[in-house]
Amino acid sequence: MCGQQDQTYKVCCPEDNHDLSSHRNFHLLPLTTCGFILHGGRITNGDTASPREFPWMALIAYKTEDENEFKCGGSLITRNYVLTAAHCVDDKSVLGVRLGEYDISLEHECDDHQNCEPPVQDIIIDKVIIHKNYNPSTYINDIALVRLLVPANIENANIKPICLPTGDLLKTNLFGKYLTVTGWGTTESGHKSMILKKVSVPVVRLSACRRAYGKQILHPKKQICAGGHEGKDSCSGDSGGPLQYIAATGGSQRYVQDGIVSYGPKQCGLEDWPGIYTNVKEYMSWILDNIGP
Repeated sequence: MCGQQDQTYKVCCPEDNHDLSSHRNFHLLPLTTCGFILHGGRITNGDTASPREFPWMALIAYKTEDENEFKCGGSLITRNYVLTAAHCVDDKSVLGVRLGEYDISLEHECDDHQNCEPPVQDIIIDKVIIHKNYNPSTYINDIALVRLLVPANIENANIKPICLPTGDLLKTNLFGKYLTVTGWGTTESGHKSMILKKVSVPVVRLSACRRAYGKQILHPKKQICAGGHEGKDSCSGDSGGPLQYIAATGGSQRYVQDGIVSYGPKQCGLEDWPGIYTNVKEYMSWILDNIGP
């Protein structure tokens, strides 16, 4: 008991401690090998990422009349699973996943000294798991898992999983912080980028997205509002990719995924038009329920 109001006793329930460690599939998360920050490489300060800087990035391939085409992104979270947006994979033309990519236009990625990146891995999709309550009208529960037909080779330096929020990271308030979005989406020129891009966006209050999107239904816990600075935003082709930040976890600084690119304004990078991201923290139990060895 923790008080009484009139003739009614109040019963206090313990706060949810977000303890996922007892989940039957918690051991499948690569906690010791995920999210490592590139050391010794050339990290740029601009909008172009560097090779191996975000080695969990995935491209989702679709079968078209002429050739296969990459339209969405995703993130490798275990050897067997890629996390992405539901709207990216509710199409029967989804074919496979490419891992280890940096410059789509090059078959072999080598520097001036002929040091070459390991080859990309193109893996056929085994199955797609879309959240059963995904609403294509509101984009609420815009989250999906893609199981790979064969496990990714994460021994290669260009392919590693990203960390997911666990433990105290589930309670981290990132309002006002700048997080990083990565993808091969549309650039200022209106064309899709061949090279992996990155952009920093601030997490803002959901009210900023409500002002921008009017009557669009937004969920205060399941969706994140981020961006709104002119020219700094995720864009078409970035959908499904990660919204990530650096945090201390597992005894070192690692990249942790906080969101999934869901949707934004038709014209990208508009002032006062933030993007909407699926809040990964709210779906950790769902992710663990649906992954396997």
